[in-house]
Amino acid sequence: MQLKYYYGLHDYLKLKMQEKGLNYIKDALLPLYSDIVDEIIDDMESENQIMRYFKFPTCFKCEECGIKQSCCQIEMLQILKKVQIKSSQYQPDYKNFKYF
Repeated sequence: MQLKYYYGLHDYLKLKMQEKGLNYIKDALLPLYSDIVDEIIDDMESENQIMRYFKFPTCFKCEECGIKQSCCQIEMLQILKKVQIKSSQYQPDYKNFKYF
C-alpha cells in the first residue's frame, strides 16, 4: 500500500466531513490521485472494502493466534505512525485547489 493512497483517504475524508457529494469529491481528487481515485472511492463507499487488505486479531493471545503468520497489526501501527509523522511535517496548501 502506497503512502499516496493514505493521503488520498485523508483528502477524501476531509471532503466527506464537509458534506461534499461523491461527484464533487471525485473531481477534487482526480488531479492529485488520478491513478488511484477509483480505488479510494470504491474502498470508502463500501464499509467492507476498506478493510479487505488487512487481517485483524480477535483476541490478545498472540502466542496462540491462528492468524499469527499473516497478522499485520504491528505493520498497521507502524504505517499509522509514519502517516502521523509525515502529516505533521507536510500540510498541503489547499488554497491552490479550488475544491478544498
